[in-house]
Parts: sequence; structure tokens; C-alpha cells
Amino acid sequence: MRLKKFRIQNYKSIVDTGVCYLNQDLTVLAGMNESGKSSILEALRDFDVDRDIVDDARRVKEDTGNPLITLYFKLSDADIDTICENLDIAEEENIDILKDYFGKNDIGLTKDFDGVYSMDEQLDNFVSDIFAQNYKKFYTSATGYIKKLKGFEELANIDFSKINAKSNLAYISQLVRSIDKIINPTKKVSETDSNGKQVIKEVPSECLIDKEKRIVISELINNINDSRIATFGQYYSGNFINKIKEEIKNLVPRIMFFSSFEDILEYDVKVNEIQDKQINVDLCSIAGIEIDKLKTMIEKEEFQRVSNYLSDKSAKISSSFKSDWLQDEIVISFTTDKDLMHFGIKEEGDTATYRAEQRSKGFQWFLSFYIKLNAESNKDACIILVDEPGLYLHAKAQEDVLNLLENLSNADETSVIFTTHSPYLIDVDNLNRVLLVEKDDNTGTHIIKSHKGAKQNTLTPIITKMGFDISKANFIKDKNILLEGISDYYYLQAFKKILGYEETLKNTSMIPSVGASQVPQLASLCIGWGLKYVALFDRDTEGIKFAEVIEKNLGELASVTHICNTENCAIEDLFSINDFNKFVLANIEQKKETDTISNSKYLKENGIDKVLISKLFFDNIKKVKLKDFENKTIENFNFLFANIFMSLNIETKKLKK
Repeated sequence: MRLKKFRIQNYKSIVDTGVCYLNQDLTVLAGMNESGKSSILEALRDFDVDRDIVDDARRVKEDTGNPLITLYFKLSDADIDTICENLDIAEEENIDILKDYFGKNDIGLTKDFDGVYSMDEQLDNFVSDIFAQNYKKFYTSATGYIKKLKGFEELANIDFSKINAKSNLAYISQLVRSIDKIINPTKKVSETDSNGKQVIKEVPSECLIDKEKRIVISELINNINDSRIATFGQYYSGNFINKIKEEIKNLVPRIMFFSSFEDILEYDVKVNEIQDKQINVDLCSIAGIEIDKLKTMIEKEEFQRVSNYLSDKSAKISSSFKSDWLQDEIVISFTTDKDLMHFGIKEEGDTATYRAEQRSKGFQWFLSFYIKLNAESNKDACIILVDEPGLYLHAKAQEDVLNLLENLSNADETSVIFTTHSPYLIDVDNLNRVLLVEKDDNTGTHIIKSHKGAKQNTLTPIITKMGFDISKANFIKDKNILLEGISDYYYLQAFKKILGYEETLKNTSMIPSVGASQVPQLASLCIGWGLKYVALFDRDTEGIKFAEVIEKNLGELASVTHICNTENCAIEDLFSINDFNKFVLANIEQKKETDTISNSKYLKENGIDKVLISKLFFDNIKKVKLKDFENKTIENFNFLFANIFMSLNIETKKLKK
């Protein structure tokens, strides 16, 4: 089970985030201080089934309602099998229907301020549709029995009018109960119980219908009940959605929230007291040290075995730590002195052993960060939330933090979300990870699903990381492709991989802007810093206009090309209609049926979020191979890359077909 998206309502500074899609491995919430980034993480933390939503979560400025936190999960095949098995569904046909639904759809679970969980309406509606379809089958099979029941004079007062192909089981159940009261009547009698009190009891009374008719009517009712059970199964009841909800709740990953890493590894700890020092316990866990085994060896005074055992564990954990901490060569040392265990830090080649607190504040933070995250994430699938990691670390060490978070996010069903306003925790080649967080007086905290429309101060971390903060002089690549927007970025990054151009473009950055009007400024900056660039525009009114601005203002230093040569062409128009439906509109029910309008115009006229679908396309590229596309699509994107290579003087092998 993996977290795919979320929605937060009425939580602290948040009115409504809307549905926010997460990246498939690592998601970065970037924004200024006090923008509400931490509030988003805290809300996700409070979704945990073992936590309550904190009392101060309600919005202070205005009463917009109580907090609601919705998380959407993608179920694994194993999850789906577990749910269907626990629901005790009898019919293979209905099992297949539910498995197909769970496999194709994200499942939403909402937690309210009282800690009550509810399922999303989409699943509720889907199950209702199944009920409706199955009821029609049931009604068809039960019609003959109902018709015979109507023929009995003794049942003339029974209301059959509500029983039809569009009614529901409640009416059938009511009908069965009404008939049962006639053929198996009861009466109330007063009796004295064992305590001498008078109690009212229901007891059988005389039936006025002759025995043979009662038998026939009873058989007809039994046939109706048998037909109902055969069609609907045991799980078709009013509690079905609740049962699914409980199964989903049982599968929700552990949610781990880290806002600080201030625990310092203790140097001297008695072996019998290690379990009382959590950070030392966690380090032993990830190093593979079995504390009970260690105690036994010490009790038996097998000190040579202890030394060899700890040396082996030290070598393994040090090797792992070195892969994440690249600032200097560090050895994590485990030694014992009788019943005392030492947890020390050494520098490679130095015989001196240091306590953790004798190292820099930044190293102490990273060591605690490394231990806690690895210890927790090793247990089982989880959602890891980290608030502003790396504050004590310099720029290069912050990149080590990013590397550690990336490694954690690669584990099966582990999602990592962290907040930052540091540019060094943003990978320019993975801007799909970034959600921009802003706050204003009217709408509170909100999330920008693309870079378009974001305030300059919010964009600063991203712009800085891309080399656009001149004071940092942190240039990314010598060659740069300047794009109008983030959707261009997603498609080009995807096809860079699909077409095998990753090596060709390894020294080239793709830099999305916030619209065609901003691209000339980026072009000017590239020229000022001596960087090669090509400005890539749509061939529409805006694209042509600002391409001409660059050509006019920058003269012989202008480097401009367009997505394609067709009028009003945007990047979505490079897909054939079949590939557009299959890959771009993969998550949209309504498909494009004709080539009378362009793909980009179709998106606009149907109100489809082009940034969202481009991101979903990018997220799905691992499942897509070159041979899956039609020749028209491949030729169009190859032609576009050929123009880019030509503009940047990039040598490439023969274009793929």
C-alpha cells in the first residue's frame, strides 16, 4: 500500500489544499518560512490510526468547519487479496469486480476531528452500482416466486407495489418479514420471571391459513432468500463499506513524523541498560547487533568473541554510513570494557575515538537523522515525514541528506515527504518532486500544483538550485533548455528516457519557466553568465511573440526554436491521437474521438488540467517502452530533440526510430 495523494481541509492555516498528487518516491514541499509547510506534514501525521488530531488544529481566523484529512492509497496485489479474503466474498465474479476496481483506482480514506474514518464517495458509488446491477439479476430470478405469492388471497393485504426492478433489498426484506408474520403469527403474553417480575413475551399463536398453503408460501419465501444469497453473497449488506474501511485502516502504513533529531548517541552505556537508551538501541538495530546475544557472551566472559562480533558489526554499519555521509571518512566504533559498551566515532586513519557530542553540531544532527530514519524504516512499509531536514548542515552535507532520503524512498511501499526552503535539497532534474507551498490572508496555506502562478519568494529555492541566484554562483549545467512551463518539462524529461537520450543530455538542464513571457529573462541571465541555452516555445500567439522578443533584444546571441512547425502547436500535439488517448488521457474517462481539433485544444476545451496529466504521464514512464508508441509520436519527439541538439551543438548518434 503506497500513499498517492492527499487532501487537507480546515487544518490550522489550511482552508483546502484540494487533491494534491505526490511523486511516486520522494515529494518536496518547498516554500518560505511560515507558509504552512509544517502544518501540511502535521496534518498527514495526525491521519495515523493511533493518533488524535491535535486540539489546536482548528483554524483560528474563521470557522470553516472541523479538520478533515484525506489520504488516497494505491493497493498492492497482496493488499487486494487480503481485503477480498477478509470480506468473505463467496462469488468469484464479484471478487473479480472488486479486484479490478481496487487495481485501477486509488482508495480514499478520510479522518475527521473526532477520529472517525470514512471511505471516499467514489468507492461508495461503485459499490452502489454493483448492488444495482446485482439486484436486477436477483429480481429477474425472484419474479416468478413473487408472482405466485401475489396469487394467495390470504396475502391480499400485503403491499407488493414497491417490489420492482429498481427497488432494493430493504423492500424485499420488509416483504418477507410481513409475509412471515402472517404465516407464523405471534402474540404477546404476560409472564412472571424467576424474580417474580411481570414480563411481556412474544409466543406463537394460531395461524388461520391451512397447513398446505403455509408450506407452499414458506417454500416460496425460502426460494426468494436463496436467490438473494446466491446473487448478492454474504457481504451485500449495509455494513459492506464499513468492512472495507476497516480493512483499509488495518493496512495503512505507519506514519513517522520527524521535526528534530536532537538525541545524541551516548558513548558509555552499560550493556544491561542499553535498552533504556533509544538512540543506542536504534543504532544496534541497524548495525545488526543482537543485544541479548551480546549480554550472553559478556556474562560468559567470551571477550574475544565479543570483540570479533562488534568489529564485524562496526565494519558493516560504517560502510553503510559512508555511503550516505560523504563529507569525511567516518568509522562507527563498537567496543566493550567488561559490562560497559562504548559507542564511538573515528576518522579514517586516526586511532583516536571521539564521543558523538565532540563532533560538530551538523554531524551530530546527521548521525541522529541517519539512525532514527533507518531504524524506523527498516521495520515495515511506512510514510516518512521530515520537517526542514539539514538546517545545521552546510550545502554539500545537505545533498547527503537528500541522498539518504532518496535511498529510503526506494524501499517498497515507503513514501517520503519533506519540507524545505533550502535550494540544496531540490534536485533540478527531478522538479516533478516539488510542490510549492504559499500562504495569503484570503485563502490561507495552499499548494501550487505547478510552478505557474507561484510567487517569486516561493520559487526562490528552485530558481537558486537552477543557478539563478547570482550571489550563490551555483550554476547547474553549461547547456540549458528554457521551457514555457512545467508540463513541457514533464513530457521532455519522460521522452529523454523513452528515446534513450539521458546520456546525450547529461550535461544539459531543462528549466521550466512560469509562462512564455518569463523566458526572455532566463535567456538574458544565461547570456550574462556565459551559459549556452535554447528557448523552446509553443507555436502559438504567445510563443511567437516572446520568441521575437528574444530575437530582437538579444540579436546574434538569440537561440530560439519551437515545439513544431504547425500553427498553434503545443507539446501535447506531438502525440498521435491513439497515443494521446492511451498515455496522456490514461486517467481520463472521456477520450478524444477525432482529429478535427488539436490535442492541446481538446484539453483546453474540456477543462482538463494539462499539468496534472503531464505529471501522471511522467510518473508512469517506467511502465512505458519505446515500442508502445506509434511511429508518428516517435518521429515528432525525435524531430524536436534534433532541433534542440542542433541549437545547443550537441552531438548525438543516429536518431531512434
